[in-house]
Amino acid sequence: MASLLRTISRQGPSLWIRQISSTSVNRSDDISKALKQKEAPIVDAKFTLLKPEEQAQKTKLAGVIEVPEKVDVSPITGVPEEHVKTRRVRIYVPPKNAMQSGTITSKLGN
Repeated sequence: MASLLRTISRQGPSLWIRQISSTSVNRSDDISKALKQKEAPIVDAKFTLLKPEEQAQKTKLAGVIEVPEKVDVSPITGVPEEHVKTRRVRIYVPPKNAMQSGTITSKLGN
């Protein structure tokens, strides 16, 4: 391996580029063939090994459930609908006490 590296280093960087470059890039007919060739379809890995009936079941479960009529949830929650839709709520988080300002550095060591 060492002798190979010595040989390559003596011959210069122009030889490296020639040996590394691909022949398909230099030939225009290979590029035209590659552009005409069709690729395989992308298949989701979750469904690849499933049986057809398992696949159908998973697609059914992934769908949206449609409810035929509007459901009134106010008896369940106890809050009237007009309060739920028009109510504005401000969430207040009080700032840390000045004595707790250095707690972040002590938690990093754990």
